Amino acid sequence: DLRAVRDGLIGGCFARALVVMPSLDCGTSVNLIFSINRSSRYMARKRQHDLGQRQAILNGPTANPQTRNFRSVTKILFIASGGALGAVSRYGMSIAIHNLFGRGFPYGTLVVNILGSILMGLLYVVLSDHMNGEAWRAGAMIGLLGAFTTFSTFSLETLNLLESGDHVLAAVNVILSVTLCIVGCWLGIVLGKMI
Repeated sequence: DLRAVRDGLIGGCFARALVVMPSLDCGTSVNLIFSINRSSRYMARKRQHDLGQRQAILNGPTANPQTRNFRSVTKILFIASGGALGAVSRYGMSIAIHNLFGRGFPYGTLVVNILGSILMGLLYVVLSDHMNGEAWRAGAMIGLLGAFTTFSTFSLETLNLLESGDHVLAAVNVILSVTLCIVGCWLGIVLGKMI
């Protein structure tokens, strides 16, 4: 590492100056120590400046209000687009599953929530590790999957089962939904780490 070599050289010069100091007159040794000190302070300020520049490049021009506004609007548009896609996808999948299995049990909501939990875990890892765009992450996680999965529908369907006297089915729905969604999210994270 060049920085370690450079710092070592400065430290070495300072140590040599202390050894040589007795043989130098007082004015020369003090000047030598002050020049080494100034050099060390300069290097520390330069490192701080370089670090600030790297952070500014990584974070982008955050000081500019127009840029901040543009990013906010972009993120909202991504979330809205993802939400529309997620809601339509949930509706289509629920209809297809209800046509296959009937409406005696909320299969549609169960399958959608399990699939959404798997995708949430998978996208959490993939988007965090491989994508830098904050708007893309917000559009996928908040918009698409937020509209695709539904806790409110799960709650309403469980209450409907309880009100109709199907206490066992209501309990099965709660246990399956919670357990399988958590397992699905874990599975998605494991799959994402394998990519």
